Amino acid sequence: FIFLYRDPAENISSMLEGWRLRRFVSYRGLPGWPYKEWSFLLVPGWSDLKYCSLAEIVAHQWTAANTWILQDLQALPRNEWQFIDYADLVRHPQSALREITKFARLMPDESIERSLAAGLPVSCMTLSASSPDKWHKYEDEINPVLPITQTICSLVEELK
Repeated sequence: FIFLYRDPAENISSMLEGWRLRRFVSYRGLPGWPYKEWSFLLVPGWSDLKYCSLAEIVAHQWTAANTWILQDLQALPRNEWQFIDYADLVRHPQSALREITKFARLMPDESIERSLAAGLPVSCMTLSASSPDKWHKYEDEINPVLPITQTICSLVEELK
């Protein structure tokens, strides 16, 4: 298993954009939900979030997903999963690919290595090109909700 971890501020920023642009709607007409749609992961206790800001909802989604990932990984032997930081993957895709290749015991592919020399292509699921500072666009919304993510961030730091 590859655990591709993304910084919560950066991930929450991207998720806020996804919610607002309505490109990732996963549920419509949820009973008791005061809005028309729900995007991304439907977390336990979602109905309790109806009075929360969008940033709080997204922070809870990020926390729930990463909590489940960490719980599942803890049930596996450490040699069966690899931690990859999203920021490292974006900044140094060739190095990240080498780590993954080594972990998965795959043969290196020089054509893939060469294609990554120019950086990762933008995913079709991405709303805009990745940038470590892009999240600052929503900084005023994100900073107050980062404490929701702190426990998971601390656990991830221990894994590195």
